[in-house]
Amino acid sequence: MVEEQKFATTLVIGIHREELAFGKQVVALLAGSGIQVVQIDNGLNHERSSYRSGFYHSTAHREMYLQLHQQLAGKKINLLIDLHTGINETGRCADILSADTDLLGKMEGLLKGVEERLYEIIPHDEKSKNKKFSFSVCHTIIPQKVWNSQEYIYAGLEIYLREAGQGFLLDWEYAAGLIHLLNGSFKN
Repeated sequence: MVEEQKFATTLVIGIHREELAFGKQVVALLAGSGIQVVQIDNGLNHERSSYRSGFYHSTAHREMYLQLHQQLAGKKINLLIDLHTGINETGRCADILSADTDLLGKMEGLLKGVEERLYEIIPHDEKSKNKKFSFSVCHTIIPQKVWNSQEYIYAGLEIYLREAGQGFLLDWEYAAGLIHLLNGSFKN
């Protein structure tokens, strides 16, 4: 009899089309890790356009995440890692964003803090309440139902590359290493 897994981490790749190739390379390095993958083949277009900056982009972005949330509903997912890429010409680094300060605290203890920044996601109106936060704070257009889900912990992982594209082996290894740390820190 197969024992049911009590913990499941799911990695989402391809929310933005331009990030899918990078995500596939990272997933190849995660083979055998037990991390589930949701691959979005027809994600949002991340290119600069009037569509990207306005109402339609925000609506499409929100709908993409709400569909993902609905797809994951009822599955045994405890941690959702949302993989993205950005550009930092000075070198590889990462942002980890989550509303779960316990997860961020564990990651802070594991990371050297030189190349990685940790951000607590808060509601848009929260900063005005003069509350003290344990981490730098940020807002997101991702629906609160996703980043502050009652069903799983959300962790956004933004890997910054020197240039646009799928990155290189060291970039993929860096991302896979952070995903393993996120997965392991949640379990402990």
